[in-house]
Amino acid sequence: MKPIGKIVGCPSDPRSFKTSPRIVDNSTFIGVEIELENVGNFGSSYFRDSSFWSIVGEGSLRNSGREYVMQVKLKHEYVPICGKDVVTALDFFDSVVKKYIDNEGITPKATDRTSIHIHIDVRDLSKEQLVSFIILYTIFEPVFYSLFGKGRENNPYCKPISTEECLIRISEIIGSDSEREIGHALSKGNKYDACNILSICERGSLEFRLHEGTYDSELILNWINLLLILKDHACKEQFDISNLPEQASQLGMSDFLKLVFGKYTDNILENAVEADILRGIRVAQDMLIYSGLEDSSKKYNTSSNGKRAGEDSVLHGFAKANKRSVYL
Repeated sequence: MKPIGKIVGCPSDPRSFKTSPRIVDNSTFIGVEIELENVGNFGSSYFRDSSFWSIVGEGSLRNSGREYVMQVKLKHEYVPICGKDVVTALDFFDSVVKKYIDNEGITPKATDRTSIHIHIDVRDLSKEQLVSFIILYTIFEPVFYSLFGKGRENNPYCKPISTEECLIRISEIIGSDSEREIGHALSKGNKYDACNILSICERGSLEFRLHEGTYDSELILNWINLLLILKDHACKEQFDISNLPEQASQLGMSDFLKLVFGKYTDNILENAVEADILRGIRVAQDMLIYSGLEDSSKKYNTSSNGKRAGEDSVLHGFAKANKRSVYL
């Protein structure tokens, strides 16, 4: 089967950039959209020394709100960047915000109407890798909402992946072996989903919309790196999405986070709640069940040695507490 980019008609980008140790994956193209309010004079005059930012109006914002988009103009179109350029662009944005505050005596506002949108390039991924990326994100989405998007789960502009219509769309992708069906399922995405698959058809990127508004470049870079870790983990040859819930059940929250996020675990663990991960596991299970992958679902509660997880496992406990079946 063709890579995702060829399925949706978005060819991969051959450009390469210098690397930076501050970013997890220097080869993945990244897009960033920062929404802010109270930025009436924070315009193009502050961005003359950088080619990495464009400024656009945003109708959902108030009080002189604007959206700042990280991208570069290449010939007649705007394209994403990667590697050291991402770090340079975010550092520059941080510096001009401080300059604006000093010059104008006005502080930009990150209100409940503002948010951060991150685009992660998925054009070179196989269908299986894309599905693994989405399943991994699904497991951690409730944690991400708790850490980075408090109160945004009910926001109509970043609907959780657990909504029925989104769950069904993802399930269609998982269960399909036809390039045409996969492309059709992606085209039915909703741009206001927290995990926006429609963006794959439009830009070749998976868009993540749940992060609350901020102009703190370190917070934004941290969020980018967590998403890149999920993508990297999903692309590992030994990765098996059908075994994820069981891994979480066997390992427990702390060790499962370390398995996926490595040295970035501390960025999550301090404020992560086990119940949030269990909610994510439930949604991931439902996706696989709805997709018709019954063989995969049977693996949920079977360990690598063929024995079923104990009755005291996290997954069993969660199922019992919530009066749900454990899929066997």
